[in-house]
Amino acid sequence: MSQHKRFHIKTLDQLRAEVSQKCLSIPVSEDLSVLGEPLSIGSHTAPNRFAVQPMEGFDSTPNGAPGPLSFRRYSRYAQGGFGLVWMEATAVLHEGRSNPGQLYLHKDNVGVFCELVRTMRQTAKAAFGRDIVIVIQLTHSMNFRAPMLRPRALPPRQGWTAWT
Repeated sequence: MSQHKRFHIKTLDQLRAEVSQKCLSIPVSEDLSVLGEPLSIGSHTAPNRFAVQPMEGFDSTPNGAPGPLSFRRYSRYAQGGFGLVWMEATAVLHEGRSNPGQLYLHKDNVGVFCELVRTMRQTAKAAFGRDIVIVIQLTHSMNFRAPMLRPRALPPRQGWTAWT
């Protein structure tokens, strides 16, 4: 079993040595222009190969819709030039939320999610004259959710504290 070790690679030569040591076949290039090229993703095309990874802001409105901070964050991602924006974990059931601030998509707030997507597309179009690919990560946290979101039949787990 391999142990985790800190990222220590600072040069391409160090990267090449690490790849060789692990007997991997990973191409390494000094030419980064490929990152600016379009990329087909299913039936969509990202205008470049830069992506924003999902980072939960826990800043939804009480009904799970994207709040003002969500709009600000995702508008900034769209304005940043990324070809793909992967949205944060978004619950599919109220009791599946990991905490009260997690996004939660349902029929009563789908319009706000649509508005967020429109805002992101308009922002990218205004900044770069192009569209972006947007992916949403749907989730259900099951027993790993905050105590106040669990059904009463489940006893709280030892060590859990409630968010306020």
